[in-house]
Amino acid sequence: MRPSYATVAQYLAAAPPPQRTLLKQLRTLVLAAAPKAKASIGYGIVCFRHQDRVLVYLGAARAHCALYAVKGGTRRYPLGVAPPAREVKALVAARRRAVEAAAAKAKTRRR
Repeated sequence: MRPSYATVAQYLAAAPPPQRTLLKQLRTLVLAAAPKAKASIGYGIVCFRHQDRVLVYLGAARAHCALYAVKGGTRRYPLGVAPPAREVKALVAARRRAVEAAAAKAKTRRR
């Protein structure tokens, strides 16, 4: 059974140093593309939410860290290599726009 984490800080602290470094880099890029996103733990990994909807997940594996964009697929980044900032920011920005559009659509349905 996998360990359970209550906070993002606990998740990062438990990650081995190479994964921790890459996760922190990815977190910085996610927050640069979606500054209002809130980080929490979901499904045992880091979850970023925007307007109460899932934006992306970040997770660590043995040889890589991954950015899980809910409908945009999974991007794996090898350890020891800086993630491509442009790619990560573009992916997160696209997800942010999709989340905002879905939230706006849901809001108009409620009226």
